[in-house]
This record gives sequence, C-alpha cells and structure tokens, in this order.
Amino acid sequence: MNQCPTVGEDASIPTLVDAIVNGARRCTADLLNRQLRQREVIRECIPDDVWQKMSWHQRENTPKCRNKYIWVIDDTLPLYCRAYAGHEYTWKVGVTYVGERLEGGHWVDE
Repeated sequence: MNQCPTVGEDASIPTLVDAIVNGARRCTADLLNRQLRQREVIRECIPDDVWQKMSWHQRENTPKCRNKYIWVIDDTLPLYCRAYAGHEYTWKVGVTYVGERLEGGHWVDE
C-alpha cells in the first residue's frame, strides 16, 4: 500500500496505511473474543454469618473459601485496533465491548 503514488499527497495517508495494515482483519469481534480470552481466578468465601450457622460437620467438610476459575475476555482494545477504528479516514470499522468483564462481557462488531 505504501507504493501507491497518492500515499504522499496527504499527511494522514501514511498513518491510514499503517492502521489498515495492522488492524484490518485483526480487529473483528470474533477474533478479539478468541485472542483476548484469559483464565481468571476468583476467590469465593462463605460469609461469616452463614459460616457460623453451619453445623460443625458441615464446616468440617466445606471449605470457607475456594478459588473459582472462569474465562473472561479482556475489555481493553489493543492499540492497533484503536488506531484502525480511530483514524480520521476510517468509517464504521471497529468493535464495542458489551457487558461486564467478569460476567460474560465480550466484543461485538459495530
């Protein structure tokens, strides 16, 4: 794309070329949801008032706290996608994060 004769005519074109090269096809919701997926550890504990009401036998056989592993999709858009979607010459490209990160949040195409 940098070999196109009109690249040098507008100061914004070289940055547009970089944004397209680095962002096109890499900034789709489907791809971001796969690439930004990570395992997260959440510590869950039984509240003290509930713990105290449990019988000795229940407390003996139930851990007060445990680690729960969940999959989350990071809600931080990569820099190359921000450059691609935020360029002055791109229009209706990009993604939006919907939902809460720890509760099934994910990227959707705009």
